[in-house]
Amino acid sequence: MAEGIFLTVEVRLFGILTKKAPRLDRTGMVGIMNIDKEKVRDVSDILGMLDLRKENTGHIFLNSEYCIPSSLVSDGDTVAIFPSNMAIKWLQ
Repeated sequence: MAEGIFLTVEVRLFGILTKKAPRLDRTGMVGIMNIDKEKVRDVSDILGMLDLRKENTGHIFLNSEYCIPSSLVSDGDTVAIFPSNMAIKWLQ
């Protein structure tokens, strides 16, 4: 890998989770952080870095598709994490 080039995963945090992000998007409503891909293998690694437990998260998306914590991440991926108080409850 060339010097100065980093492989990253963008993490977008919503609701009360925005306080865990170092910056906000232009709307001020979405927290954004970039994580070195070499430090994470899957979504659960990201949750661990953010000190988030399953009960604190509602929905998680990987590249705009619903995912589970064991979903693998790759360079350039975007992970969006919503808190449990923003979760949609499915009724059967």
